Amino acid sequence: LRLADDSVGDRGTVRIEWGGATITPVGADAAVATLVSTASAASTPGLRGTTSAPARAEPVAPAVDPEEVAILLDRGKAFLVRGDLAAARLLLRRAAEAGDAQAALLLGSTFDPAALKQLEVVGAVGDPVQARQWYQRAAELGSADAGRRIESLSRAAR
Repeated sequence: LRLADDSVGDRGTVRIEWGGATITPVGADAAVATLVSTASAASTPGLRGTTSAPARAEPVAPAVDPEEVAILLDRGKAFLVRGDLAAARLLLRRAAEAGDAQAALLLGSTFDPAALKQLEVVGAVGDPVQARQWYQRAAELGSADAGRRIESLSRAAR
């Protein structure tokens, strides 16, 4: 923990726990700065700093509301139009994982060799396996177009 003047205020390993989630530093001498002072941590039920061995909790993706999904989808489309596949995939994956069929379909197209050719993305290499997985996810989410895209992938593989 460093103070405002950049001097070392404390060294050690800290485990912070709230709502069942655990944040544990990697490495024995990693410094962790808590945003809560010792006094407020002691007075806040359910929030404690300890140096005991951490209990591993499975990461849980936060719920995404429909408005955020729409924003993710719109921004993902914008990146796709500009040819920025990495950014588009990141946003579309989040929207698809939240249950949006159109996002899953578009994400599949970022891996589909035929779709990449249509988009004229320079240097992009398709991955039919991932394309199929995302198209199948889109079909599970109710996309009517996903089945046609899966069939198109199958024909291209022959």
